[in-house]
Amino acid sequence: CKKDGPTHGHEGNIHFSDLEHNNFGFGISTMGISACIGPGPVIPANWEKEKKLGRALEPDERIVALAMFGDGAASNGVVHEGMNLAKAWNIGTLFICLDNEIALSVPPKEQHGGIELANRAVGYEMPGIPVNGRDAVLTYLTHHWLLTFSRRTAHPSLVKVGAFRHAGHNL
Repeated sequence: CKKDGPTHGHEGNIHFSDLEHNNFGFGISTMGISACIGPGPVIPANWEKEKKLGRALEPDERIVALAMFGDGAASNGVVHEGMNLAKAWNIGTLFICLDNEIALSVPPKEQHGGIELANRAVGYEMPGIPVNGRDAVLTYLTHHWLLTFSRRTAHPSLVKVGAFRHAGHNL
């Protein structure tokens, strides 16, 4: 941990928030919970921004949520609840599934039948794109496009980032 990092050297985890900058962080460890909690603060954050500006927001001014979870959490009910909520309430959210092809200790075939996780977006009528996370430019462009889409349309989207685990869980 870096002393000047987001956790100020206190821990090696990413459990932090910065409310001043509308970063609601990962306050809890429950797998997949960010997908359910992430979209919620977007609604009042956009209301506050409208109130501050004294007018309706232009599409490019909207605040959107980024909700990250791993391939193991992708099968948890809270992830589906979050995607359903974002779709039903038109909450601009980019759901990011980090797929290292081993859900804690279970291979994809046993975890979710080996399906393409990006295809789960179809059930919520949102775009879902798989991207090779080892291609930095393609990963950046995919995230940028989906984030812009979600911001301009107030509609959720999903990206599945293919990654590679070099060591065990949480190392």
